[in-house]
Amino acid sequence: MTLNKIRELISESKGRRGQIQDAIDIASEKLKTAQTEVKNAQDAQLIIQIVAQETQSQLEYHLNELVSLAMLAVFGKDAYSLKMQFELKRGKTEVSPIFERDGKIRKPLKSTGFGQPDVASMILRPTLWSLENNRKRPIFLYDEPLRHLNDPTNRLHEKAAKIIQEISRRLDIQIIIITQISELAGASDKVFRIGKKKERSYIVEED
Repeated sequence: MTLNKIRELISESKGRRGQIQDAIDIASEKLKTAQTEVKNAQDAQLIIQIVAQETQSQLEYHLNELVSLAMLAVFGKDAYSLKMQFELKRGKTEVSPIFERDGKIRKPLKSTGFGQPDVASMILRPTLWSLENNRKRPIFLYDEPLRHLNDPTNRLHEKAAKIIQEISRRLDIQIIIITQISELAGASDKVFRIGKKKERSYIVEED
């Protein structure tokens, strides 16, 4: 091999080495950029988790507090308190309501009767509505609410009626109730009685 040939090979090798070094430099820059993006994404994910937890905590407190206070006002020492369980399932946060009393956890429709779930569900509807950003018309219609309250004296119904009045006033909403319970009807601002005469229905506003 001649000296010129050797010089050509050395020159080519230097050129390839330069190309390889340039490729390494480019790859290193891309790696640094990717590492920075990963760190930023991790930081953003942490911030999102913190914000989500804070929002979840505030939502949980708002719902639990209002509903539990309403149930306490109706049922007294026998009242359950509402707790919201937040769980991450299939990449989404799911919420399940549970009842708690004396440190014992129960599902609302199991071993608690139906009266307290009736009150809880009645309060939850306007409470959730009040948390919406784009609220719909502030009118709520209840068809025979609290029909599962087992109280021959109807004192629980009287207490529940006061709770309904308070919610209506505080949230500035209109609540329309279809009921045969006089205690609920008596707490209304207006009462319309529906009757039937000679196969024809009629509506009369009571004084």
